[in-house]
Order: sequence, then C-alpha cells, then structure tokens
Amino acid sequence: MTRSAGQHDTELRLEAVADPGKIATLRHAARTYAEEHCPELAQDVALTVSELCTNVVLHAYRNGTPGPMMLRLRFDRGKLRGEISDAGTGISPRLFDAGRGAGMGLWTVAQLTDEMHLARRPSGGTIASFAWNCP
Repeated sequence: MTRSAGQHDTELRLEAVADPGKIATLRHAARTYAEEHCPELAQDVALTVSELCTNVVLHAYRNGTPGPMMLRLRFDRGKLRGEISDAGTGISPRLFDAGRGAGMGLWTVAQLTDEMHLARRPSGGTIASFAWNCP
C-alpha cells in the first residue's frame, strides 16, 4: 500500500492492490480522515469507501490478476470530496445510473452521499467520485 500527503495538507491519497483484505485498511483510513475533518460524516464515509472498494475487488479486474485501487479524500471549502478509482476493465454502461446494478452497493452510496458520479477513466478503468456538504 502506498500513501501520499497530496498537494494539500487536507488531502489523503492511498493506493492498494484490489484485494479483499485491503478494503478494511482503506475504510479505516477514510473513517479516520473524516473524523478529523467532518466527524458527523465518518460512518457514511467509511461505508461509502467500503462499498466502492468492494466493487473494485469484485468487478474491475475480471482477468483474475488484481490491479490497483486508489482512494483520494480531500476537505475543501466545507465539502468532503472523495474518489475511488481503478485501472480495470471499466464500468459497464448499464451501471452509470446508480441503482441499476446487480446489487445494492451503488444505490447505497447514492443514498449516503450528496453527490456521486461514475465515469470511465481515459486510461482505462473507472472512477467513482462522491462528496458531502459538511454540517
């Protein structure tokens, strides 16, 4: 797992192999970051990160060789913003509308956040971006 401070003191960047055992580590780091910057949202942030990382582990690397999953969180002007991204096969177009997937993960994330967007990365893979207005 790699960690960097990012370009701002209020930014967290982590990268890990898309392995089920790494989800708890990323979830814990996200919860800790949220507790420092917007404590009222810590549980929602942790669940959001957990759901999106689970999607990466289950769906991004279908060839059997896990690749990277990246977490980015930043607090800026009263908003907590985040991204989970991967370099896998890319999200199916049918899943772009949150809640239309096979499970409840994307729907849950859409309910927990104030903003959520899914996109294909130009270099391959998927990026899920999300945000909350901090109370």
